[in-house]
Amino acid sequence: RAFACSIFVSNLVFDSMHNTEYKQLDFTETAIFPEILDEVVTLDGDIEKGYNSDSEREDSDSQFMLHDKMGGDEMVHMMQRMQSQFSPERDEERTKYQRDAAKKLKVVEKRREKLVDLLQKDMILFIRLRGIRKPIWRRVRVPAKLTLNVFHDKVLCPLVGWHRNYHAYLFTVPKRRNKDIGYGPVNSGAVDMMHLETNAGGCALVDDRKVYLADLLRKSGMWLKYSYDLGDRIMHSIVLEEFVEPRSPVVECLGGSRACPPEDPGNIRAYAKNLKILKVGQHHPDYRETYTTIVHAMNYKDVHRFDPEHFDLADTQRKLLKAMSSSVSRNDNSNMSQMVFNPCGGFQMQSECERKAEAKLNSNRTCGFCGQRSTRGAEKLKSCDRCRNVFYCGITCQRHDWKKHKLLCVPCLE
Repeated sequence: RAFACSIFVSNLVFDSMHNTEYKQLDFTETAIFPEILDEVVTLDGDIEKGYNSDSEREDSDSQFMLHDKMGGDEMVHMMQRMQSQFSPERDEERTKYQRDAAKKLKVVEKRREKLVDLLQKDMILFIRLRGIRKPIWRRVRVPAKLTLNVFHDKVLCPLVGWHRNYHAYLFTVPKRRNKDIGYGPVNSGAVDMMHLETNAGGCALVDDRKVYLADLLRKSGMWLKYSYDLGDRIMHSIVLEEFVEPRSPVVECLGGSRACPPEDPGNIRAYAKNLKILKVGQHHPDYRETYTTIVHAMNYKDVHRFDPEHFDLADTQRKLLKAMSSSVSRNDNSNMSQMVFNPCGGFQMQSECERKAEAKLNSNRTCGFCGQRSTRGAEKLKSCDRCRNVFYCGITCQRHDWKKHKLLCVPCLE
């Protein structure tokens, strides 16, 4: 019945799409805002402007990008893909993808035996949003022995400006043979996980809690694709510039440019369109609605003025240190409102405070200095005797971290 109903709904959508005229959006007006195009980021941060996304893109990213002409074919394609996910053939494919992911993890772990020296070093990474000409970029120093889930939650989100534990994400290696393999949260409860299989690398998902940065970035020039928000698909390039000797603090922002887009922008094209409206100012009929939407986004709800050209290095470093001192966010408890069943009152929206309280009881603790989770569980980690908020592997990590932690350490109120 469900499958027949979905076919009926898709037919209605198909008919309505082809009987409706859509206005073509114009993104070519460069007098107010630069045109939008794809780019490849090189080691020094330059942009190869001759890159043709239609002919040279390594994966199927462009297959699922919104077109300038918002026609019905894109919606019909999505509905047909959703229908195919319920077929028996799709279950067989999922089983095959799970085997591929397990096989890939074994290859990564086997190769790690040769990376002992690299895992003891730090790496300089250059991170940039793809798809927009005026650069939004960050440069950061991080430990090579940092798992991808910790890297996303404690480094990328505060570094770029995204809200922690809000959307799903995906790491992929460009120019690989098997384009169905990616690295991400296998148990995420984020709503946009429904789009996982429509993203390149989302079919055979490897648990990112078991993969280190050095497993995928082993020499200068290697890079990763990082997709944030699997629905809107905000693409980033993460380029390894060099390996350096470790030093304090454990994570350090070395530079950056321009502010992070607001959460849930639609896609990078929609964000560029909103910037164009803000550039015109209050004379634009959509200015007030656009500005209100931006300042109410999850990552800008505490600011009074949005400046797309602003970047504060000191504030970014403060957010990084605060994130590194906290527990790793639980992927199965995203900050999005979720529908829960109440036996007395039916379905209700669970509040953010209730979910945070529930997550605190089952917090996934990690060392405040090295960022690694204890192999024996949370009971092995020792809390700071003064504030009781930060946990360490032992006295060595605590001593190395004390110089920065003492600025945040507040005596615990018994």
